Order: sequence, then C-alpha cells, then structure tokens
Amino acid sequence: MSELEFEIVDWLGATLEDPLERETLASLRITVGPNGTPVTEVDDSFAHTVRRHINVPAHSVARWLVVNWWRLRWEPYRFHPSADWLHSHSMAAISGDYVWPALTFSSDGEFIHLRLHAETSPDVSALRYLRDINIDVSAADFEQAVERFCSKVEARITHGSLASASCPS
Repeated sequence: MSELEFEIVDWLGATLEDPLERETLASLRITVGPNGTPVTEVDDSFAHTVRRHINVPAHSVARWLVVNWWRLRWEPYRFHPSADWLHSHSMAAISGDYVWPALTFSSDGEFIHLRLHAETSPDVSALRYLRDINIDVSAADFEQAVERFCSKVEARITHGSLASASCPS
C-alpha cells in the first residue's frame, strides 16, 4: 500500500454551473501513512455524520497540485509562512465554494511533510476536520500518488460528457 493516496471513492452527479466542477465532483478520500489514516475525515454537523471523505471537484485538487507541483515537491516548511507560501502549500487555498482541509505540504527534498491540525469546532459550512496529521512520506510516493490521481481526473474529463459534448458525431 502507498503511504499517500488521493482516492476517488465515488463520482457524484451534480447540477453545477462550471462544467469541469460538474464532471469531476467526487467523494475524495486522502489517506496517509502505513495504516491509511484518513486526512479527510470530517464531522458533518449538518448531516449528523462522520465520514472519511469530502465532496469536492477533483479537477480543483488536480489543478492545484499541478500548478504548485515544483513548490510542493521542493520547498521547505516555513515557521512563519507568508500568504504566498500558504497559497502554494496549503490545500485550504484551493479556490471555490468548498471546505478544503488546511493540509500543508513541504519538502526536504527526500520526504514530503504533511501537516493538518484537527479543528475544535465546525466552520460556517458545518464541517470539522477531525485528524491531527504530522507525517512524512517519501518524495517518490508523493509523486506517484499525484500522478495516479491526476490520471484519474484526466480520464474522467477525457471520457466523460465534456469530451462527448465537444466532439462532433
């Protein structure tokens, strides 16, 4: 088993305006470590459930990973991070109307450090991230996890309704 996984649990139907968000809305579970600790475990006070995934557009995650690839892979942790550093290293900076985990990625060249603090109360969306994460995964494992995830998202876009809508019969 991989030390890091970006797993699509299920593709969800949606009536979202943005075609990429609509096509790639998914239940996403991110797990780390040898026991597969779920980073995305949330307490949803609105639905009165605890679940191990979040419902988000996978395209947004893939885009953020690709746009920030070099910085995620090579830049070290900052004890006093600037807004620019956080924008490139914290998933909380992914845009949109979704509650992203404040999971940060930093590197020492050999390992990627993943950090997340459990939230003590739900935010305005009624979601509360439950896990404290502080773990290192090999850079090679990080690279493979990102590649696998981006390939799944690309396949969804290429073979989904967006592809058939843009290609004449």
